[in-house]
Amino acid sequence: MTESTNLKQLYNIVDWIDLGLVIAIVAYYSRSDLTQLLDLSSANATPIGILLLLASLAICVTFILLTIKMRKRQEVSLARATARIIWNTIWIPLDLYFLYTLLIA
Repeated sequence: MTESTNLKQLYNIVDWIDLGLVIAIVAYYSRSDLTQLLDLSSANATPIGILLLLASLAICVTFILLTIKMRKRQEVSLARATARIIWNTIWIPLDLYFLYTLLIA
């Protein structure tokens, strides 16, 4: 296989993992009352929540780096690359906020 094919396969795998993580995080946090999530003093750190958020951060950073590399090679459209980078730069602060609420509060 060529490096181009490997990058495309990795991109698609990370895309599916990202989608799965979004669903898992939303499902995990939908169990809690929204006011409890936004109240920093009442958040409870759970290993599952922390692992989901750390995995999400790693996937977001990986996706940004992969998108930039593939865009330089013109293997992904400008629209898809832009959408991916915007999505991940929005999601990273959300992950960090929830990590903060789980770990610090």
